Amino acid sequence: MVPVRGRNRMGRHHGSDLSEVGTALLMIRQRTRPDPYMVKGVNTQIRARIRLAVAAYTYEFLNQSVMSDAEFDALSRTVDLSYNTGHEVLDRFFREEFHPDTGQWIHKHPELEKVQRVAKKVLAKN
Repeated sequence: MVPVRGRNRMGRHHGSDLSEVGTALLMIRQRTRPDPYMVKGVNTQIRARIRLAVAAYTYEFLNQSVMSDAEFDALSRTVDLSYNTGHEVLDRFFREEFHPDTGQWIHKHPELEKVQRVAKKVLAKN
């Protein structure tokens, strides 16, 4: 490791390690890889899963619709179960319980209370 020497704003010498700089740059590069599901700062996979959960909840529990059956079916087909959103519990739930042709899976949702809160907000806006 070769130390890099320089002066700070007060004229004092300081040192840093080139390997630390290289590691930091590598970490930045890894985090900035393009995510195919990021569109204008929104993760389309997370958004689709939330919208489907809300639609399934309102239909199954409240007997109301926030989207048509055709919209639900089309949105369900966009869910990529191999994609990890970073929420381990929900990723596993969608892989194991989600079925695109029905909303019955909502009864087993691990964060049903959160889905309920969002659903009530959505219904209040409509």
